[in-house]
Amino acid sequence: MWQTNAQYNREQGVRLYDAGFSKVEIVTAFPEVYVLDKEGKFGLLYDKSATRSLHLYSHDAREAGLLECDRMVSSEVVARMIEARRPL
Repeated sequence: MWQTNAQYNREQGVRLYDAGFSKVEIVTAFPEVYVLDKEGKFGLLYDKSATRSLHLYSHDAREAGLLECDRMVSSEVVARMIEARRPL
């Protein structure tokens, strides 16, 4: 089953958070993907054009009102960040 960029980015953010990265560290590493709002809530930056494209591609995504990101966080980059954080 396919995933949207937003779903994939959400998973990568959770991987980093579960590995001990703070929300601020994650947003600082990927400012084009993640954001902290005024209350400190962690979220994704969505893109109107990418969302329109997703809705044209998928009836289910359109019906569910899914929002889309125009960027993806590489799982390889996340894995390297987690590995670098591990104690020796």
